[in-house]
This record gives sequence, structure tokens and C-alpha cells, in this order.
Amino acid sequence: MKAVKGDVSKKADVQRRWKRPTSSRCAKLQVRNNHFPIQNFYLQDVVKNAQGELVLKTVATIVENDQDRFHDKCSMK
Repeated sequence: MKAVKGDVSKKADVQRRWKRPTSSRCAKLQVRNNHFPIQNFYLQDVVKNAQGELVLKTVATIVENDQDRFHDKCSMK
């Protein structure tokens, strides 16, 4: 939203920005033609670390490179 200064009427600009990474976390972001992200899903537990703080611990990767199952039926390009 910052990239288009809140003007969502600029749909092409919003879509173009959506496909560009904005942080190191998003560096590997991929989207299909329907603009849904391709992503992994994880099983995580909340545990205490050595300092006694609650943190997330990844137990397993449940699904890798998941995408919307109807992306091939979408007319968006």
C-alpha cells in the first residue's frame, strides 16, 4: 500500500508491487497468475527458550510450495 500511496485504484501497480519482494523474508516469494502466494505451511509449537521467553519452534513442514488449487482456472495473467 505504501508503494501506491494507498491508491488501490492503480491495480496494475498494486499487482506489480505484490510480485516484488519487500524484505528478506519475502525474497523467495512466488505468486501464480491469480496472485495467490506459493508458500510452505509449518507445524509449530510454542516453547520457552533458554531465557524463559515464549518462542515458536518449527516441528515439521506440513506442505511445501502449496498453491491455490484453482489457479489454472483463473483468467488473470
